[in-house]
Amino acid sequence: MPGNVRFRQCFRLHPPKVFCYSRWQMVRKVFRVMVALPLASAAGRKKLNGIHRFLSENHDWDLELVRKEQDFSEEVLADAGRNGFDGIIVGFLENRAFKCIHERTGIPSVFIDYPSGTLLKRFQASLFIHDDTDDIVNSAVGHLSACPGIRSYGFVPTRRPTRWSDDRRRAFLAALRARGCPVSSYDGPGASREDLERWLAALAKPAAVLAAFDDRARDVLEACRARSIAVPDQVSVLGIGNDEPICEMTAPQLSSIAVDFEQEGYRAARELQAMMLQCRGPRTRDLSCGVQEVVCRASTTASKTPGALCSARSRSLTHTPWKGYPPLTSWGISTCRKAWSTSGSGK
Repeated sequence: MPGNVRFRQCFRLHPPKVFCYSRWQMVRKVFRVMVALPLASAAGRKKLNGIHRFLSENHDWDLELVRKEQDFSEEVLADAGRNGFDGIIVGFLENRAFKCIHERTGIPSVFIDYPSGTLLKRFQASLFIHDDTDDIVNSAVGHLSACPGIRSYGFVPTRRPTRWSDDRRRAFLAALRARGCPVSSYDGPGASREDLERWLAALAKPAAVLAAFDDRARDVLEACRARSIAVPDQVSVLGIGNDEPICEMTAPQLSSIAVDFEQEGYRAARELQAMMLQCRGPRTRDLSCGVQEVVCRASTTASKTPGALCSARSRSLTHTPWKGYPPLTSWGISTCRKAWSTSGSGK
C-alpha cells in the first residue's frame, strides 16, 4: 500500500506471555497491529519511539505503519478488518472514514488523542490517551508569570479549529483570569498574518503569549519581527511540544513545553497489549500524560537592558544562596559579617 511500511519487530530473549499448548510444541502468539501516526511531526515520532520502547521489552508484534493521514483511507481500514489485525493504535481521530469503519470491524483500539463525550460513548471498547491539559497550562502559566513586568497575556490557537487547541485555550484563559491577570485570545483568521500582527501590537507591553504548539509559535515570532516587536523584551513567546528543529532554528530560539509524547506511545502500546491478551475492553478508558519540563530558550529569557539585568541580578542574589553562603537578606548579611569578623579576616 502506498505510504505504508510493513515490518516485524521480534524479540525472543525470554519466554513469551502467550502460548498455544499442544502435546509436543509451544507456539508464540504474534499480534498483528496497525499503527497510524503523523510522523511528519516531532510529537508523532516521539510517540512511535515510545511504542518501540515497549516492544523492546520482549513483546512480538507484526506492525503495519501508516505515516500520513491521507494514507489512512477506507481501503486501509477495510484491509485491516479483512486480514485479521489484532489491534490498532491511531493518532488520526478526526478521520471520518475511521469512525465509520471501526464500528464495523470491532478491532481493539487505542486512540492517542483528546476524546469527546460522544466518542467515549460511541467506542465502548476503546481507550483514549492524551496530553494532560491542566499540567501543560500550569507549566505555561508558571513560566510566563516569572517573566519580569508582564502586563498582559495572550493565547494563539491552531490555524484550523481542533479540540486539543480549544481545550488548551480555555484552560489557559481560566487559569489567568482566576489570578486576576488580563488575558485575551487571538480569534482572527488562521491564515492572515496581518491580523495576527495587529493583535500582537495591541497587547499591553510587556506581554506574554502562549501558542497552541511550536509551529504556531513560530508564526508569532515572525509576526513580531514584521512589526518590529522585540522578543522577549516586549513580547515573551512560549510554544508547546519542544519540536527541536523548529525551536532551535527560529530567531530568537523558541522556549517550549516538552510534553511526554514518548510516554503516551509507550502507554498506548502497553494498554493495547493488555486488551489483546485479555480479549476484552480496557478497565480505564481515559488516560493522560503530563509535562517533562519547560525548555527555556531566548524567546522568554530576561531582557538584556541594564535595568532588567540589575533586577534579575538582585533577584538571584536575594533568593539563591551561593556555595553554602546564606541568601542576601538582612539576616544573611549580618550572618556573613559575624562569620567574617570571627575568622579574623575582616581587618
